[in-house]
Parts: sequence; structure tokens; C-alpha cells
Amino acid sequence: MGSQGATTPSDSAEFPILLDGVDESVETALAVGLVMPGRSVIDATTRGLIGHLRVLMGEDLGFEEDPAVQVLFQEGYRVLDLTRRPTAESTHFGAYQYMRELGLLTRRFADVYRETQEKKDEADGWRSPHRSARAPARSNPARTEASTAPVHQPARPRAHRPAT
Repeated sequence: MGSQGATTPSDSAEFPILLDGVDESVETALAVGLVMPGRSVIDATTRGLIGHLRVLMGEDLGFEEDPAVQVLFQEGYRVLDLTRRPTAESTHFGAYQYMRELGLLTRRFADVYRETQEKKDEADGWRSPHRSARAPARSNPARTEASTAPVHQPARPRAHRPAT
């Protein structure tokens, strides 16, 4: 792949990806607040996510066997394309939207990585350390966009009590 931050598959056997940093960057990117974060926060989070995504894309995630993973990689290359990235002249909102798109995609890659590592660990007879409370196992995270969407429960209406 030729990117500086990516590891080769042989490196990953010695140095597994620490997903806590990936999860933290994704949470920052996808956090919903009343106001957008400052541009410097957006730019820093975007740089971190690009690094995480490059490393995840350097892993053996079953590209040859799974067409859904192939589609995920195509999306990754599309999002990482230099012509799509925000510049200093881009609007604040455009940079924010790109960061969120990158966060969603990085989450999907991290989920596929977790699933792949769990399968390898099970095949080797190990209990997987890759599953965390933040990322429960999904059937196939590469196949569904809905798996990355946050679930919002509507507030339960309160019973109206007339003033006495």
C-alpha cells in the first residue's frame, strides 16, 4: 500500500493493533454536541483517524474471500483520496462532515479487524482479547451501514398531572 503509518501483515503478528486508541478517536469524531468542535480539534481528530484507517487497511481482513470487505476497502480508498480531503480553505462544516464520515468508516474497519482477530484466536484455541465492552461482536460489520448508526431511544412521555 505504501503508506507510512500502515503495518505489514508480518508486523501485525508481532504488534497487534491497540483498538482503544482507535475507539477513542472514533468516539471523538462521532460525538454529538450542541456545537461543532473547533477546527483545530476536527483537523487533529481527522489526522488521527486517517492514521488508524491506514493501519487497519494494512491488515489481512479477508479481502480475497469476502466481497463485502472488498467493498469496504473501495470505500476506504475513496475516503482517503487526497482530492476529497478538506483543506485550510474548506468550510468548517465540510471538515466536520469529512471527520464524521471517516469516523464511521474507521469504526467499520475496526469491527472487521476485531472479528477477524477473534476468528484467528478461536482457530488457535485462544480466548480473544480483542472483544471489548465498546464493540460487541456483530454478524458481519462490513456488510451493514446500519450497524454503525447510533440507536436513539425516544424519551418516555411523562404523565401529565394537572396543577392542584
